[in-house]
Amino acid sequence: MGLLTGIAVYVGPGSLLTTARQSGQYDRCSVQIGLSQAVFALYHEVQNVDTSRKRPMSIQIHTERLLLRQWQEHDRRVFSAMNKHPQVMRYFPRYYTDAESNAFIDANVRRIADGEAGAWAVEVIASGEFIGFVGFSQPAEWHPCAGKIDIGWRLHQQHWGLGYATEAARSALKAGFESYALSGVVSFTAQCNLASIAVMKKIGLHRSPQGFEHPRIDAGSPLCAHVLYQLTREAWQSVS
Repeated sequence: MGLLTGIAVYVGPGSLLTTARQSGQYDRCSVQIGLSQAVFALYHEVQNVDTSRKRPMSIQIHTERLLLRQWQEHDRRVFSAMNKHPQVMRYFPRYYTDAESNAFIDANVRRIADGEAGAWAVEVIASGEFIGFVGFSQPAEWHPCAGKIDIGWRLHQQHWGLGYATEAARSALKAGFESYALSGVVSFTAQCNLASIAVMKKIGLHRSPQGFEHPRIDAGSPLCAHVLYQLTREAWQSVS
């Protein structure tokens, strides 16, 4: 049987071909193998897949104007600067350190790569510019919303007022329910953050009567009192 030349085959982390590529034995995982060998290798890769996990593949989301994608190294500088900007962080009790910004990126790189619902980097398709993030997180154990999935967003102030947050969040919500099978989401913010509350309403979330005082913000601060919005998958499906 003749050889098939230059087949680019991706069969997942830990595979023989991926291992060969990582060790430098092959360039771009392009290999020359007999067809029977290729079928044999792929068969065994499929047989060894852990089907119990049933996670969706790592995905990108295209909207009319935006790309929700995996984080890239050059996003770090812009994101760190955003997290120190007084307008962007107006409704946060303090700025992020560079280490905290990088830790946020690193955690979401892992979640997205593992096929979990995380926070995507948001890019303007027309310009290729990174402008912030939208997506999902799990509040800490001490938080009043612990155990739930939070949908949130943060965009560079130069891109406010253009409908980007709503456009990105609406598509992320759709992916959360359809691709990641989330049973429901919440979203919360300081009750004085009217812009974010408006986005919550626009994407279909409903206000819960169970607002809360943020346990790590001084009681006298205008940022302490928080509103809580929520939406179940069933409620979303009924109007989609």
